[in-house]
Amino acid sequence: MSLNPKDIYFTQRNAANTAFEEVYVSGSNLVIQTDSSGNLVGLPTLPVGYSVVSASYSITSSHAATASYIEGLSSGSVASSSYATTASFALTASYIEGLSSGSVASASYATTASYALKAESLLDGININVSQITASAIKVETLQVVTITSSIEYVSGSTIFGNNQTNTHQFTGSVFISGSMVISGAITGSITSASYSITSSASTINTTITSNQTVGGISSGTTISPGSTIEQILKQILIAYIPPTLSGLVMKFESSNMSTSTRDVNNSLQVNTASFTAGLDSPNGVGPISCSWTASGADIGLTTYYFGNSALPSGTNTLSIGGVYTINKASSTGTVTFTVNGRRSDTGGAITGASTSVSFRFRNYLCASSTDITSNATAQSVVTSDVVSSNLDTDRAWSTTCTSANDTSGSYTYIIYPASYGDLSTIIQNGALPVLTAFTKLGDYTVNNAYGASISVRVYKSNSDQAFASGTTLDIS
Repeated sequence: MSLNPKDIYFTQRNAANTAFEEVYVSGSNLVIQTDSSGNLVGLPTLPVGYSVVSASYSITSSHAATASYIEGLSSGSVASSSYATTASFALTASYIEGLSSGSVASASYATTASYALKAESLLDGININVSQITASAIKVETLQVVTITSSIEYVSGSTIFGNNQTNTHQFTGSVFISGSMVISGAITGSITSASYSITSSASTINTTITSNQTVGGISSGTTISPGSTIEQILKQILIAYIPPTLSGLVMKFESSNMSTSTRDVNNSLQVNTASFTAGLDSPNGVGPISCSWTASGADIGLTTYYFGNSALPSGTNTLSIGGVYTINKASSTGTVTFTVNGRRSDTGGAITGASTSVSFRFRNYLCASSTDITSNATAQSVVTSDVVSSNLDTDRAWSTTCTSANDTSGSYTYIIYPASYGDLSTIIQNGALPVLTAFTKLGDYTVNNAYGASISVRVYKSNSDQAFASGTTLDIS
């Protein structure tokens, strides 16, 4: 048979199929050899200057226009397609860059594609060496990167850096954090910003600290408990705590203020409201808490009313004391004290309260009378009708001034006072002249004061009538 060199023909040797077959592809001078099982033997040969238009399953297709399944020798496919236009499953497609240069435009499943213009799906489970990749999405389980170079890298969602306490993450330049930062370990280095806030578990103390000296607002012996923050301790040291205040207590009945002047025994009074001023503590700005009102010393005994646990506002507080209370000392002298107490908000400790008081006393009398005191009845008559002056006092030491009644013919001057004060020791006239001897002690008698309270009194009588001129002063003790 005459063969045309430009035609393609096939010749098979060894018809017994015991050795190998040889196939000749004529026209391009391409020779392919296979064994009896159809496996490739050796490499195909192609003269220089010739190229293959389509070599879908070629072993080597250096300049093929299309090499669709260049995947691996095991399947009989092409191992290398260096300049293929399309090499979808090429094992190696080293210079797949662009059609403009005659190189491969797409290497969809290339194992190695150093300069692939487009590599849509790199094979799973294979270590891939790719210098440049442009892809809409890449999914990998582990990504090892030596250097990331970009003006801005965007990462959405939560991220975790490192998996061990020994890992170190170094940042060169500034770090800007727009949210909060929580630090669980110790902080080292320095912070130079004028405004910052740090929250860290390391900012609290773990053991009890007892101060052995006074430092700022912390007194010697003060115990600082575990869990106290550094901020709290610094505030105690640098800012001395000033407790809240209570002052200016005035007792009221309805809208009338209670007089604090000394009262006669059994001259009772009523109260139902307490008015006082509260001041705030520093630096917290909190008023007194857990405040209460008490009355002590009266015949009704200790009386208390709680205003509640809430902090009182700054300024005047006018509060009901829970009812109307009758305050009295019916038969004896004494003082009734009203107090508003409170506590500080930081420790709950008591603060100095606001207080006021009223005293109940018997009187000392200076009398001028023509009645001769010889009994309780005559003594009662004199202290009821013939008093020149009287003084609510706690002892026999007092000063008084005589009137014209003491300078009247037939009128004797009487000095009468509670017998419990004892005998007189001196009487000084006009600040200079002792005149105790001008009087005689008559003895003790029982009388009632103007409010019905009974009292034993001691009586001294002048030795003569009309004994002292009007205006004469007597200092008695």
